[in-house]
Amino acid sequence: MLGERDLTGTNAERRIKEVIAKGSAATQTYKLKETTKKYNINNTMYTADQKAWIKDHFKEMLHFFGYANVPQDPDNHTAYYDYDGTDPFLNNIYRGYER
Repeated sequence: MLGERDLTGTNAERRIKEVIAKGSAATQTYKLKETTKKYNINNTMYTADQKAWIKDHFKEMLHFFGYANVPQDPDNHTAYYDYDGTDPFLNNIYRGYER
């Protein structure tokens, strides 16, 4: 697909138009579920050891996708794993999916 000069009539063109039509909603992480009216509702399904392992092994992804609870962004409603916000690398990639 990258070698194509024109995407007219392709599935890629259709998908690009769909995303553009969403406007700012295209980067919205989650919509609050109507059934529960809560975020992170399934957190009780994991043990403390499992949560600690995830926090340690996936800190880059947790920051990139906005699941890190950092002091710089106290209003992040999708944050779940607490971090102190002092790691420059992690701060640089925080919510990188939005860029």
